Amino acid sequence: MAADAALITELSTDPGGIYSGCTTAEEYWAAYVAATIPEVYQRFISLRACAAILTDTEYATFRAMLTSAATSSVRVADMVAMLIQPCADSGDTGGLDFGCDGVRAMIDQFGAIEGMATAAAALKALAERTVSRQSQLGQSWRLLDFIRAVREMEAGS
Repeated sequence: MAADAALITELSTDPGGIYSGCTTAEEYWAAYVAATIPEVYQRFISLRACAAILTDTEYATFRAMLTSAATSSVRVADMVAMLIQPCADSGDTGGLDFGCDGVRAMIDQFGAIEGMATAAAALKALAERTVSRQSQLGQSWRLLDFIRAVREMEAGS
């Protein structure tokens, strides 16, 4: 029985960079089912929700960073103005757009400030969860499928 062509493409192109160093079907399978990929599941997080999980010092540093960014970008200035607007009790209407790479990069920069790594991780945890490549793709390949694909790849090289 031939291996699934989509699986061979997945393993040979390694678009997520998760199969690096894998040589056996078991290693490929373990990388495929391991929860190692951050995925945004809650796109917008309010400033109120951010404030609720940060200490006073962390929140002051975070707001200072937003204020500084707002002075150099009209888009960020507009975003900050919207962040201070009231929202629903759920805290998930409007707010920081975690679906935007720039927002996540800003939170990474916030985490690089001395003493803010834990706070940055807490902010990301409001909107991201860690998933496996299997759940990201929605595929139901099994270990046997990986054994076939690896054998086929080895035979082709």
